[in-house]
Amino acid sequence: MVRLKELRNKFDKSQADMAEMMGITQQAYSNYEAGRREPDYKALTKLANFFNVTTDYLLGNNDNPMPLNKETMPTGIYFRLAKEAEALGLDEEDVENILKIYRKHEERNK
Repeated sequence: MVRLKELRNKFDKSQADMAEMMGITQQAYSNYEAGRREPDYKALTKLANFFNVTTDYLLGNNDNPMPLNKETMPTGIYFRLAKEAEALGLDEEDVENILKIYRKHEERNK
């Protein structure tokens, strides 16, 4: 999981820091980064939440790290935007701009 190391470095964390946050040994975390061990669903979700990225991004299933905010959007719109963002190759900034427009629209219509 190459992205784990990139994200860890971006957040200026050591493997020991990450292992402590995860409640696992440093060796176990090191094995995640090296691809010798796969995190289970609970660990993967914890990592995604910590780095504020999607699990799909961590797994290399897409290149858009930004999770859409499900709480601020109706489910149908959220899933359509997520699907379209990936299909159109929108980056993190594009998605954030779309979310800002959506939030302004919702505020105006309250």
